[in-house]
Amino acid sequence: MYLTQALCRAVQKKPDATATIFKGRRQTFRQLADRVARLAGVFHSLGLKPDERVAILSLNSDRYLEFYLAIWWAGGAANPVNTRWTAAEIAYSLDDCGTQILIVDDAFVETAGTVGKMSQVLKHILYWGEGNTPESMTGLEALIVGSEPVANADHGGNDLAAVCYTGGTTGFPKGVMLSHTNLITSAMGMVGSGEAMGVICLHAAPMFHAADMLLFISSLIIEATHVIIPAFDPVNMMRTIQDEGITDTIIVPTMIQMLADHPQRPDFNLDSLQRLYYGASVISEAVLIRATHALPCAKFIQVYGMTELSPLVTLLPSFYHTEEGRKLGKHRSAGRATIMSEVRVVGPDDHELPRGEVGELVARGPQVMTAIGTSRRRRPQRCVAAGCTPVTAPPWMTKALSISSTA
Repeated sequence: MYLTQALCRAVQKKPDATATIFKGRRQTFRQLADRVARLAGVFHSLGLKPDERVAILSLNSDRYLEFYLAIWWAGGAANPVNTRWTAAEIAYSLDDCGTQILIVDDAFVETAGTVGKMSQVLKHILYWGEGNTPESMTGLEALIVGSEPVANADHGGNDLAAVCYTGGTTGFPKGVMLSHTNLITSAMGMVGSGEAMGVICLHAAPMFHAADMLLFISSLIIEATHVIIPAFDPVNMMRTIQDEGITDTIIVPTMIQMLADHPQRPDFNLDSLQRLYYGASVISEAVLIRATHALPCAKFIQVYGMTELSPLVTLLPSFYHTEEGRKLGKHRSAGRATIMSEVRVVGPDDHELPRGEVGELVARGPQVMTAIGTSRRRRPQRCVAAGCTPVTAPPWMTKALSISSTA
């Protein structure tokens, strides 16, 4: 399995169908594939080698999707940067995994300049915005236009696809190494959940996050159209749902609450929204009830996991969010294991607990990360204060969580 496979399939089946929409800018799958192949050529011209990382520091846009696909097309790995980080945190993450190329948009030009001075390994800062290219940077769009498309590297399977940094329980960022198989397995868990996905998805959550990456890959597999807004804003999101006929999106419960309680909610027709995936926290019953009234045509589906699980491992179907389903008392659970996932609820001795008891959730499957931490070598590493020590992927990926085993 390789992550550009779905794009190649979409070009064969529906080349002239709309692939992306951003601020009125639309492109077909044929156009998307051409830009992806040209951007991959740019990466090769900059000396990118197999499995090497390229970072992006940007708000959401159609270019973000092009970045992901192009780095995989070129045989490299994506390093999506958390836009909430300081320059020092960004520089640390780039140096930690040996990222030599950073792409930035208009919102982060100043930050990127600071990062460039702090990083020990960064060689290229590429500007991919709408204005004039800063003197200290190279304009990426001009490079794409002047580049020849290159052949797909066809990297897949256990080849490195992304290094996603997460604070975990310690608060100190760690690079989670995710392979093509990891990410595709997680996406197939969403596609095969029994909640048939729609044809027009909206990217409103941060695209650097593994949750939106899940939506992107899942939607690409079913050849859906990707509509993107720069960042979550209730009014802009409602207007986009109405104007573009959005069928699917993924956000967090606080965003759902802001939509449901917004005074302008009645001004928009949101009936096209069929599925609203959410995660990161449990939704309160009060918010869920208000949201189902505000979005009567939408099914609510909880997706649960962590970056180290690429990120999906369990899913709570829409039925348990309905008035009838809530009577079963499982609407606060994390759901059931997705396809190709195994989960258990265990006690301190790692033995499975009886149904109804609270314990620690453990999971395994082909979506479990390759390793935590990276070095500039291909071999998996864990970065520690005294240096780098090799680490292999554990058979069980464990996350401490108080959760009922009746889920």
